[in-house]
Amino acid sequence: MAAFPILGLNSLEAAKSLFMKTFQFLSVALCILGATAYSQNIAESSVYDASFVKWRELAVSYRLPNKFVENIGIDQLSFGVTARNLAILSKNVPHIDPESAFNSGTGNQGLEYAQIPSTRSIGFNLNVKF
Repeated sequence: MAAFPILGLNSLEAAKSLFMKTFQFLSVALCILGATAYSQNIAESSVYDASFVKWRELAVSYRLPNKFVENIGIDQLSFGVTARNLAILSKNVPHIDPESAFNSGTGNQGLEYAQIPSTRSIGFNLNVKF
């Protein structure tokens, strides 16, 4: 009877051998990845111009004419909507928000370490004057 028939292995020794080869391969792959992706040596191909254009805020409001509100004891009524961090219109750095993606730790200035993007917010307002 095979020890691991799903893997096509006939003995425990064959399974152990496969495991060790896989472990060695993954160990080497992680070493290579760690040496290239996570080292402090910065390759020129990883350096970008951090210039960007961002649509930071949009506010729109409307004031109702006095003839609509004077009969109910209101002098002025206005309402509006405000939105922040709407869009990044232009940037040279791929896949990140250039404004929030920089580390400021010692020796890490300008290095991106998976920061979260800026929060987009939408608010509504109502202004009533009596």
